[in-house]
Amino acid sequence: MLHNLTVVLVKTRFPENVGMVARACANMGARDIVLVDPERWSEADGDPAKAVPLATPKGQDILSGVRVVATLSEAVADCAVVFGTTARTGGWRR
Repeated sequence: MLHNLTVVLVKTRFPENVGMVARACANMGARDIVLVDPERWSEADGDPAKAVPLATPKGQDILSGVRVVATLSEAVADCAVVFGTTARTGGWRR
């Protein structure tokens, strides 16, 4: 249903959240996740591995295809329509 949808996450802090997004994408039929300048997503630190349990088996293929780019412009360059949302304030949020 949402196979043409690209989910773009900007400056993610926790790899586990990326895993949860991969699971949600799998449940909804979206296949593409792009991370823009994530705080933590290096193989050396094992960050992608931290996302795996939360992606569940259903989201593993999506998680393995996550792309990392430097800018939001690069992430949405091939998109026809772009919608943006933001997190609510509080807790870890500034």
